Amino acid sequence: MAPNKPQNSLVEVITDFKAIKDEIGLNVEENSLYLALSLDACKDVAPTLIKTPDGKYYLIVKEIERGTFAGNGRAASAVTSHQINMIYYGSYFTWEAIQKAVAPGAPTPAKALARVISVDAVTVNRDMPLDKYRGFKAQFRVTLKPDGKEAARAFVYEVDKKEVTSTYNKGRALAEKAAIELVDSATVSNEDKTLIKENMAKYQGNTFPVLDKLMGQCNLPILLACSRINVQELTALPWKLLKDSVLALYNGQQVFVISPKPLQNPLLKKPGEFKNLRAALDSLIGDSSLGVEEKDLDIGRVLETGLDKVKNATDIFRAWREQTAHRDLPYYVISGHATRYAIENALAVIEKGIKSKKKLTEKDCEKEFLTQLNSFRLKYCPFTDMVKYFIVLHAGTRTYYAALASDFPLDAGINSLKLDAGALLFHDDILRACSDMCRSLVYTEPGKAVYQLTEKSMLEAAIPAAKPGNTGADVYWAGVTPLVNMESKIREWGMLPPGVSIKDSYNRDIGHIVGKQEPVTLGFTKDQTSQKIQPGMIGCVEYQWPYQKHALGIEDMYLVTDKRGIVISR
Repeated sequence: MAPNKPQNSLVEVITDFKAIKDEIGLNVEENSLYLALSLDACKDVAPTLIKTPDGKYYLIVKEIERGTFAGNGRAASAVTSHQINMIYYGSYFTWEAIQKAVAPGAPTPAKALARVISVDAVTVNRDMPLDKYRGFKAQFRVTLKPDGKEAARAFVYEVDKKEVTSTYNKGRALAEKAAIELVDSATVSNEDKTLIKENMAKYQGNTFPVLDKLMGQCNLPILLACSRINVQELTALPWKLLKDSVLALYNGQQVFVISPKPLQNPLLKKPGEFKNLRAALDSLIGDSSLGVEEKDLDIGRVLETGLDKVKNATDIFRAWREQTAHRDLPYYVISGHATRYAIENALAVIEKGIKSKKKLTEKDCEKEFLTQLNSFRLKYCPFTDMVKYFIVLHAGTRTYYAALASDFPLDAGINSLKLDAGALLFHDDILRACSDMCRSLVYTEPGKAVYQLTEKSMLEAAIPAAKPGNTGADVYWAGVTPLVNMESKIREWGMLPPGVSIKDSYNRDIGHIVGKQEPVTLGFTKDQTSQKIQPGMIGCVEYQWPYQKHALGIEDMYLVTDKRGIVISR
């Protein structure tokens, strides 16, 4: 299909959440899974609104979000009521897509837009994150709209690295006690229980040496953090204090906080005040290169800093969190057990309600999950705050995609109900862990057979293979080989398209490492061979099987010990 040709002037690209809501009434924060998942890149992965001179709207969204924006999805009414043209980018694995040889979507929002409309130039606002800006600039002639605001003053504070470390260690003993009680009552073997507890005692303390090493490997002497998750990692400042405008700078020796407004906290020592961000950075780093969070830092501040100065550093921060997750192992154990408890109990309540013909929707299941999560917190870890990280919840007969819960009614004819969810665990207003777990209700015999097979493969093959020295590809093949060996049986069950090979065509990850969020540097795919798993890492193994109106999912969390990967969520 030939791209549409807008008439007259420039096409406007809108990324600001409030501006999108003002234009089309869509609250993107409540209607985007990936925005919730990506704590260090929410602005980069959030929907992008396009407004043409003739009044047409296009909304560019990740393909995986289709279940939220199409059909009976949560955001579908906003799309239809404003006659929004949907553009999807990227791709999401389903067996039907493989069977029909569906071509993948464009890899970026800018390339996706170029496929649909024929335009040479666009306008963007200063809030657009650097990486997304680069994508549009590579595809179109970009005009940056002035915001008419003067550059804000910059208040600079110093934070002692030793105080950051001591703040993170404070209260850990309380979490360790609660985690050990959960491990003692877990269903894993006594050997695994011992290994988990030994690792809790083994890994604590200072994480800055790992960051220093990563910076050296990338030849980046200075880092600038802007996302809450990374500013907090560098400073140990309370989550509530860290707004979008607060930055943290690390030069290998000292940590500085830069804010447009004065801040108050015992960790902060104020060494200076400057007329703007550029003046502050000139004083702190001179002409040195600066590693920035290219998926979060807005182009407005990048230009103020100096576009020629900045280098990509998102993966450095992610690798740092992934390689030091063991410091927070007690919290990961707690969040894993809490999330499993909440998922399994919520599904049990819904299953009972379906049997009794009670009127229920996907949103009822979401509400029950949150109730069960809070019940667990009050019973086992009242010293923490545990909040929703994300909730994927959808019936197989509604969508294959990772959708947010909707008003779709539930009964035994849904084939399956997948609840894939996570929690963020805070202690003293510091984010200590995230969780990522999945279970499914299954109402057909073929679906149950596949679900049981993937669970067995996860526990007996994939998780043990998540061991030091292995790559993501090693874990992938360890976990997928049992399915390959059962291919003829899966086909007999009617849960695999004819003429399709699992070995050749199951082109999705079966899990990932975590670092307080799901977007990571190390995923378990068939071609991930550039990185090796390290002792003390924490992660998830998951299987998704979208086929024949089933959306099956099973997922657990594990710890990488010196010997092998072991489950920490059962």
